[in-house]
Amino acid sequence: MEKDVTELSSHKIFVPNIKSIACIVLLIVWLIPEGFSQEVDSLLNRKISFTIKNILLEEALHTFSEKSGLRFSYNAKRISTDTNISIDVENVTVKEVLDMICTQAGLTYESVEKQIILKKAKSELIKSQIGVGKVTLSGFIRDADTGEILIGAAVYLSELETGTISNAYGFYSITLPQDSYNIKISYIGYNELNRTLNLSSSYKMDIQLSKSEILMEEIIVIPDDRISFVGASQMSNMDINPGDLMQMPAFLGEGDVIKSLQSIPGIQLFADGSTMFFVRGGDRDQNLILLDEAPIYNPSHLLGLFSTFIPDAVKDINIYKGDIPASYGSRLSSLIDIKTNDGNLNRFSMNGSIGMLSTKLGIEAPIVREKGSFFLSGRMSQVGWVFKRLNDRVEDFYFYDVNSKLNWKFNDRNRIFLTFYSGADLYSEKSDNLNSTGINWKNNALTFRWNHVFSKKLFSNTTLYASSYDYALYTSIENSNFWNSSIANLTLKSDFSWFINPAMTLYSGFAFSGHNINPGNFFINNQLTSAVPYVSKKHNRESAFYAENDHQITKKLNIRYGIRLSIWENTGEAIEIEYNQDLNPVDSSYYPPGKAYHSFSNLTPRISLSYQINPNTALKASYTRTAQYLHLINNSISPFTTLDVWLPSGPNIPDQTANQIASGIIYQIEKTGILLSSEIYYKKMKNQIDYIDHAEMLLNPFVEGELRFGNAWSYGLEVLAEKKTGRLRGWMGYAYSRAWRQFPDTNNGLKYPAFYDRPNEFSFMLIYDINSRVNTSMNWYYASGSAITTPSGFYYFQGHTLPLFTEKNNDRFPNYHRLDVSFRFRLNKNPHRFQHYLGLSIYNLYGRKNPVFINFNKIETETNVFKTPGDLGSLPNLITTQTFIYNVIPSINYHFQLK
Repeated sequence: MEKDVTELSSHKIFVPNIKSIACIVLLIVWLIPEGFSQEVDSLLNRKISFTIKNILLEEALHTFSEKSGLRFSYNAKRISTDTNISIDVENVTVKEVLDMICTQAGLTYESVEKQIILKKAKSELIKSQIGVGKVTLSGFIRDADTGEILIGAAVYLSELETGTISNAYGFYSITLPQDSYNIKISYIGYNELNRTLNLSSSYKMDIQLSKSEILMEEIIVIPDDRISFVGASQMSNMDINPGDLMQMPAFLGEGDVIKSLQSIPGIQLFADGSTMFFVRGGDRDQNLILLDEAPIYNPSHLLGLFSTFIPDAVKDINIYKGDIPASYGSRLSSLIDIKTNDGNLNRFSMNGSIGMLSTKLGIEAPIVREKGSFFLSGRMSQVGWVFKRLNDRVEDFYFYDVNSKLNWKFNDRNRIFLTFYSGADLYSEKSDNLNSTGINWKNNALTFRWNHVFSKKLFSNTTLYASSYDYALYTSIENSNFWNSSIANLTLKSDFSWFINPAMTLYSGFAFSGHNINPGNFFINNQLTSAVPYVSKKHNRESAFYAENDHQITKKLNIRYGIRLSIWENTGEAIEIEYNQDLNPVDSSYYPPGKAYHSFSNLTPRISLSYQINPNTALKASYTRTAQYLHLINNSISPFTTLDVWLPSGPNIPDQTANQIASGIIYQIEKTGILLSSEIYYKKMKNQIDYIDHAEMLLNPFVEGELRFGNAWSYGLEVLAEKKTGRLRGWMGYAYSRAWRQFPDTNNGLKYPAFYDRPNEFSFMLIYDINSRVNTSMNWYYASGSAITTPSGFYYFQGHTLPLFTEKNNDRFPNYHRLDVSFRFRLNKNPHRFQHYLGLSIYNLYGRKNPVFINFNKIETETNVFKTPGDLGSLPNLITTQTFIYNVIPSINYHFQLK
């Protein structure tokens, strides 16, 4: 359905500039917008004389409005205007007169912006509903063209000034008194749908929304009675639109789900050439990345240059930096919840692209129209030939991804989804002995989900998933000689959503998991060898039970509270090493298969509150406790994919816990679509992992003796401005944050900044639709340099120049900043089903050389020629050098869609 442009043309066009947004964002940290009601307050305190005698409420309000200057708003269907009003007063305040009118009419009121909203008094509302039965309105919300479910679509009833949103599977439910209602259904990027229903009994209403067309002018209309998401209790949460992700500037034009997180305050990427990221002072293994519920352990390609997720295959990206729902556990810092496309239920569609990095193709189609469909997407790199030309020893260098999904609707109550993902990297080259050496890693995930509607109020999703990550370092590909580490899991999980009433929704469930871990062993001829020490495999069981209630206490106060119980068990077959107080191995114990020999349990509560000052402003606060039992053991600071080793909590590795508190304010600017938010947080983490100097991490059965445990804490301020609608979209943010660590055996027991401690970050990401065919985007990011350890000096000893280190992380990389731009042109002027685009992008527009390594062991042999000296017979004049990855990188790609 197209919007009536003539009807909208009377609204003011608002095109915000960067400077004004930045000022508003910074001021919102200190100022709560109390001043919006000052004009109404001044009118209420004026003295007037007012006389009316036995006239109808509607006429009385009209007369009073002219006399007082107040503006009134009310719903005539909910408030009777037949009541007669009589008042005769002199020299009293406007407020006193208003109170008299409301008392006689059985009303209450509140001031919102510059008007008075009249409502039926609570006692009158209760009287009007005595004997009125309750009914439930429920159903699914989908895209009208594709049949894809819509997550977080709003269902709003203006008469009751309440509503609900669809869950992760498009289901919604709301219980109401029997009555007639005007119902509005809305979703960003889609046309609003209005329905009028006379609900005399429970009713199932499935809803289809059509995508809105791009308007030539930026005109945004937000209804006065819209659902306000400002007051929702969820904190530290952000959604990324996959459509916008496709338009963001990206390295070699390849949209990247993980790297797009860099522009969100509170999320810090490791460095150029890396998909590792850190959230609010937590380490990189403390981030849980889910693809249709299944965890992805290493989301990287090409040594970390790109992430594993195909942007065209992604439907929704939900990011939690804190206040993680009770249904998710096992990580301390963040949750990145990625949902993939379900498949077009109505017709065949296809998309694809050809770029400098890879070629992609995706197809989706109904198996049986409106009943079942499939989705299949694949990506294959095409950079191998470049590296072969640069180095004739390179044999293979590629990566690939495959996403597929099948969904089938058995009836109105039952639907199943089957998702499969596989991705892999391979790099190999000929060595001097003519054997091929190389590295290979791969992720696999399989998810089966069953949606079941027990009743109009009770919805469940049961998931069975398996995922694995496998890494191999080959010394001879021909002879199958390699070092290998892996981690895999199998999980059964069931979630229940009980829509008790419009003010309360209860979420509960359970999960049972099994984990198998190979910390790293060497194979010769594809068989374990006794030539090197054997590192025992690890087996673990995990059980979790959780419940969470989302409760609207009053219209202004919302509270969300929950608890999660997790139980972790170590089981055989395993060999556990025993250590003395000096962490030297003294004994070992063997546990047969299936025997439980050690366990942990944690009760992790969470609570978040939101108080809505007015429809556009809310204060929020939250407390979250989390626990983690899986740990990534690696002391490298290389930005590239490294030899990752996973180890579980057990007799020698304690469980990690974190407590985080946060508070903030959120404000929505009327009729612009701009959402401003600011949060402060403090997080305390226990049993964090560090390493002894010169720790041996590979092929070491005593690797647990190389670990040291201590505490970490972080705190910060995050400010964000978001705009998700209109021709100009994007966000701009600033973060001040600190991350500290303290270990008894490290840095002389003194606290030190974590490697990922980067006090100041500023970013903005903007997308602008120039017209219906052309858009442009820009991304700029600035951050303080990461903390690193540099020599305090050098000394000469027995023919060697040696560095002297006195303090950990005593220095920093240079500050990081980079600007990326892109343009996207639709090639066909009047598209119908087929559309194709040409994309141009420039990564690192002004050629900033951001270092990823700093070296202190080179000398300058001639101008700008640096070498590591081989003969240190005397103390050489050592030069500090830097290594960087990117300069200015232009790219071009072609993309097409058949809808």
